[in-house]
Amino acid sequence: MQITISENMKTLRAAKRSTQEALAAHCGITTQAVSKWERGEGYPDITLLPSIASFYDVSVDELLGVGEIRKQERIAEIKRIDEEVGIYGATPESRDLIRAAYRDYPNDYELMNMYTAIFDPDRTLDETIALSERLLDSPEHRVSAIQRLVYAWIDKGDREKAKEYARMAPYSIVNYMNLMMAILEGEERRVQAQAGLWGFLVLDAWLMFSYIINSSDFTKEEEIRSWEVLTDFSAAIFADDGGVGDNFNLLSVHMRVAYLCAELHDTEKMLTHIKKARDYALAADAGIGGVYKSPLMRGREYSRGKVNYLDGVEHEAEFVLRVLNPLQNSVYDFARDTEEFRQLTVDN
Repeated sequence: MQITISENMKTLRAAKRSTQEALAAHCGITTQAVSKWERGEGYPDITLLPSIASFYDVSVDELLGVGEIRKQERIAEIKRIDEEVGIYGATPESRDLIRAAYRDYPNDYELMNMYTAIFDPDRTLDETIALSERLLDSPEHRVSAIQRLVYAWIDKGDREKAKEYARMAPYSIVNYMNLMMAILEGEERRVQAQAGLWGFLVLDAWLMFSYIINSSDFTKEEEIRSWEVLTDFSAAIFADDGGVGDNFNLLSVHMRVAYLCAELHDTEKMLTHIKKARDYALAADAGIGGVYKSPLMRGREYSRGKVNYLDGVEHEAEFVLRVLNPLQNSVYDFARDTEEFRQLTVDN
């Protein structure tokens, strides 16, 4: 049998957020002795094991590591049931298994997370909060613990406290927005949701589309249709503002689609996308700003007079050049002499 008491004692002390001094006082021994055990330079006297186990609220078997295999077998059984039903605690059997396992191993983070996740009418909000606070120390379970803390404090009626925990969540539009939408109400919720929708269009959606398209063996027709899904969605969001959203990436998307259409000699669609890019560029360069009128963005302010590049410095915007310059490419030669193309290249 491999005795792992030194590692177990360090793990248990961290889980309890205790100190070597506290254990020493509980057992009536020196702090130096505890430190020596945790370094693996010796073992406690057998008569001290029940006292140490009691201090950490574990069994002597767990303290010695004897029950580790048995514990892992129980966790594996719970996970097997979980995979069958799809969610922790979906059956009385799984709930009973989790409760019993947590009672036997109250300092195991995985079991603690399982127990906190199941619906238990006998568990108070304060107990859920206390358990979730402990799980913040577990990198593997920290995010789910933060989410439970947010919803627990909402249920307790303290939305300011819920916001504190929401700000602790690893940043992503989805994670952060889901938490904030649960906390905020009324006008605050609308403003935050609009910011999230804008961020999705400007950052997440454009980037994810880029990754998918650039990593796929798309035909030109498939790439065109894929980009048009994004531009059509954005145009629908900003319908009452001429389809022009506060998204500088869309100009490049329209020009990319125009280039692909030119390669296919699809003149009508090519001109449509060039016009959309040009109109957006002219509006941006003119510094047109104001307040959106479209229902989903109504009340949100925008300004297009300057652009902030990656150097963090505001520059005079010359977006129209991002349309006119690429049109010098020879791919457009087949349509260059047409009246429609000449009209689109006039900087007005």
